[in-house]
Amino acid sequence: MRKDPKLKPANEQSTAETDKRQDSESTQEKVSVQVHSKANPLLSEEFVRKGSSRIIRGKPDLVDLVDSGAKVAKEGPKVRANPQNVEIYRERIVEYLLQKDQQKRVAHDYLESVESLNEKRRGVLVDWLVNVAVKFKVLDETVFSAVWIMDRFFARDCRVQKDQLQLVCITCLMISAKMEEVYPPSMADYVEICDKAYSPIDLLDMEAHILSVLQFEITVTTSLHLFRFFCRDLNISKKSFFFGEYLLHSLLLDVKSLRFTQNELASAAIFLVNKMFKEKIVWAPLLSEATCVGEKRVKTVAKEAYKIFKKVNAKDWEAVKEKFSRVEVMEVAKFKVERVSRSAKS
Repeated sequence: MRKDPKLKPANEQSTAETDKRQDSESTQEKVSVQVHSKANPLLSEEFVRKGSSRIIRGKPDLVDLVDSGAKVAKEGPKVRANPQNVEIYRERIVEYLLQKDQQKRVAHDYLESVESLNEKRRGVLVDWLVNVAVKFKVLDETVFSAVWIMDRFFARDCRVQKDQLQLVCITCLMISAKMEEVYPPSMADYVEICDKAYSPIDLLDMEAHILSVLQFEITVTTSLHLFRFFCRDLNISKKSFFFGEYLLHSLLLDVKSLRFTQNELASAAIFLVNKMFKEKIVWAPLLSEATCVGEKRVKTVAKEAYKIFKKVNAKDWEAVKEKFSRVEVMEVAKFKVERVSRSAKS
C-alpha cells in the first residue's frame, strides 16, 4: 500500500502549525476576557487591584484578591464569588441601616397607653403570628417586619378595640408580605386563617388605616436582617447560626426587648452563640467596628437578652419552639442552655 505524501502522522505535524493554532486560541481568549470585562466592571484587573486591600477575614464566599499584577496576568483576574454582596458599599449600607434603626425605635412601655392590649396578649398575638407564618411558608423577614409594624401601630393608635387585635395582627402580616414575598398569600388565605371572623373588606379597611397612621413608613431594619448581614463575615457553624435565629425569634415575644436597638439585639445574639458554642470569635476590634457596639455594651445586652429568652421559654408559647425543633434547623430548640448564664458573665 502506497503512502500518500500529503498525509502526516500526528506526531510529525509541523511546529509552525501548532504555534499558529495556539496563538489563535490565545487571541480568542484575550478577546473574550476583554469583552466580558467591559460588560462587567467587577471583572477588570483594575478593580481587582484596587479592591485587593478590602479583603474581609473569614469570608466564606469571597475569593482572595491578589496584589501582584504579574500573578493576575498569569492566572487571570480573581473576583468575588457573589458580586451582589456589594462589599464596596458595605460601610455606607451599615451606616444607613443603623441610622434607620435609631430613628424608628418603638418605646418599650407603649403598652401602658393601650387599654385593650397588655404584655401577655401581645405575646399571644406574636406567637400566633409565627404559627401563621409557618403555615403560609413565608420568609422570616416577613414575620419580623410584621411584628415591628404592629408595635409601631399600637404605639401610635391606642384606641384599638379588643375584638380588632387579631385583625390588626393579620393585616400587619399582609402588609409585610407584600414587601418581602415574591408570591404573598392571597386574601382568601388571610380570611380563612382567621376562621372567617373578618371579611376581605375588613382587612382592606384596616390596611388603609394602618398605612395612614404610619404614614406609609413600613420599612425597618430588624434584628434578623442585621444578624444575617453580620454573619456573612463570620465563619460560624450552622448550629450557631440557627440558634442565633431561634434566640431572636424568642425575643420577639417579649415587649421588653424593645428597650434595645435592633442592632444591639443582633450583636447580643452573635455574642451569646459565640460563648455557647465556643466559636472563638474575638469581639474587639473586628465586631466592635462592624456592629458599632462595644464589647462592654454587648455583654450587658447579652445578659438581658438571655434573661428574656429564659422567661419566654418558660411560658406556654409553642410556635417558636416548634418552628426550631425541625430537622432543617438542626433542632436547636431542643438544646440545653443552662451553661449559657455562666458563659455570658465571663
